[in-house]
Amino acid sequence: MSSTPQSHNPPARMITREDAQRLAEADARATGMGPAVRGAYLRHEISGREPLIYGGPNLDSCWIVYIEPLKVDLRSSIVVLVDRSTGAILYRGSANDEG
Repeated sequence: MSSTPQSHNPPARMITREDAQRLAEADARATGMGPAVRGAYLRHEISGREPLIYGGPNLDSCWIVYIEPLKVDLRSSIVVLVDRSTGAILYRGSANDEG
C-alpha cells in the first residue's frame, strides 16, 4: 500500500485589520497622502457611500483604510486599499465618494 505525501503547509495568514492600518499608514505617510489612519473596514462595514474605484480591485478582497487628510475641506475621502491576503497596496487615492 503506497501513500501519497501530504503537504503540511500551514494555511496562509490573512492580513488583520491592525496589519492593514499599519501598512496603509506607512504608505500614506511615505506618499504624502496624510498623517494618520481614521480606520480600516471591510466593504460590508461601511455605513455611508462606499469607495467607487474605477477599474480598481474588488473591494470584497480588500481592507478599505481611510486616511486623515492633510487639510480639512469638502472633498472625497482618501483611501488606501490593502489586499486582505497579501498585504499589498492595491490602490491609494480618492474614494470618489463625494456628494
